[in-house]
Amino acid sequence: MATTAAGIQQIEETRPLLSREQQEDSTATARHLRSLGTTGLFVMLLSSFAHSCASVAVKWSSSTFPSFEIVFARSLFQTLLGLVGCLWVRANPLGPPGVRRWIVFSGLLGTLGAACLYYSLSNLPLAETTIVIYLYPTLTAIMAALFLGEPFGWWDTLSATLCMVGAVLVFKPYILFGSSSSKKQPSNDGSNNTAIAALTAILCVFFASSAYTAVRKVGTRTHFFSLTFVTGCFLCLVSLLVALFGFQAFVFPHDLKSWMKFISIGIASSAQQCLANLGVQLAPAGSATLMCMNDIIFAFIFGILLFDEYPDAISIIGAILIIVMTSSVVAINK
Repeated sequence: MATTAAGIQQIEETRPLLSREQQEDSTATARHLRSLGTTGLFVMLLSSFAHSCASVAVKWSSSTFPSFEIVFARSLFQTLLGLVGCLWVRANPLGPPGVRRWIVFSGLLGTLGAACLYYSLSNLPLAETTIVIYLYPTLTAIMAALFLGEPFGWWDTLSATLCMVGAVLVFKPYILFGSSSSKKQPSNDGSNNTAIAALTAILCVFFASSAYTAVRKVGTRTHFFSLTFVTGCFLCLVSLLVALFGFQAFVFPHDLKSWMKFISIGIASSAQQCLANLGVQLAPAGSATLMCMNDIIFAFIFGILLFDEYPDAISIIGAILIIVMTSSVVAINK
């Protein structure tokens, strides 16, 4: 009996915990998830390119349209694109009932973040505001790790930190370099406005990180067109309220050039929103949002090609640092 029991124990110890088929399925699943993550990072890279195109369109249009009309152009096209896309793929524009509250939550947070961004940009120097705003990839990674259990290792921490160093070198904020990269100072010089604008910049980081975390929570349980549609609706509502209450006068496009400006903002911004939603759905939130730092690189390229704006040596070093660290994130996730 003892010999039999020992034999059974030996068989149990040498028997694999998973069958060969189960092990192969597990390996295939892990490989598929890595592939999705890599795809998501490249989608976020495309989102950065679309965001830079939208920035060019905004710069081109700012002499014609007030800021909140630019927001309205973006939100109008984004809403229409989201609705048409949902009809095309036969998805509910509000998403499935099980995750609908998270979709609405992400849309609301994204809208609050956009409102805070525009206010802070209008009341603080561009360089300082941009540095604060680019804290959101790091905060997104931390929130995703805390609330969603996503990994956030030492390399992610190092990459996010060095990307922020690169952003500081690019924008050279006044507090560190002694001269603001933005020659145009805020229109409101009061200390109260400055303090409120600084607070809204921090709130923008929080809202943007929370919105991306909510999108990651939804995951692939809804189509990215639903996320695009809901956020567009909230942005439409806010921009229309601004117009109705007379905070800024509405300028109707009056010729072909103004229509081209209006349409270019909508198309580029809508593409950026769709790609960003899809990228965060596929890749871990921290790594995905870190890819948005490539906005700076594309901004350099467009600045040189379209506006004859050439970066200095310090900015180039910062840009190279960002390229190296974001490329390493893609390589590690393969």
